Amino acid sequence: KAVWIDTRPDSFFKQGSVRNAVGLLFDKSATPGNALNKDKLEAAVQAAGLSRDNAKVVFFCQGPECHRSYNAAYVAVTQWGFKPENVIWFRAGYPLLVKEIQADAKLKRKAATYLTDEAVANL
Repeated sequence: KAVWIDTRPDSFFKQGSVRNAVGLLFDKSATPGNALNKDKLEAAVQAAGLSRDNAKVVFFCQGPECHRSYNAAYVAVTQWGFKPENVIWFRAGYPLLVKEIQADAKLKRKAATYLTDEAVANL
């Protein structure tokens, strides 16, 4: 019951992401070019067959140095009314996730379960 939101630029998303993640670029609130807003986040939750009251929303980007996912999680709670207990900032980010999968033979065999086809091809 989780919706993964990839806040990285589309060029990163196309190279690979978490399976079934929704790519919605986010920088800081009200920054021109953001693809993520309240309506799009709610639409992503609904498209997953969930409601904003019970869905876990997981925001991720390139890791701790990248602030896109942190900013998105913060805005989702403070401005868009999502419950703090339902918003998760995956601080480690996508590169660490891929690194962990590459380092573990069992996870690597099941990578297609966790990652998009593009990501698996790049392992």
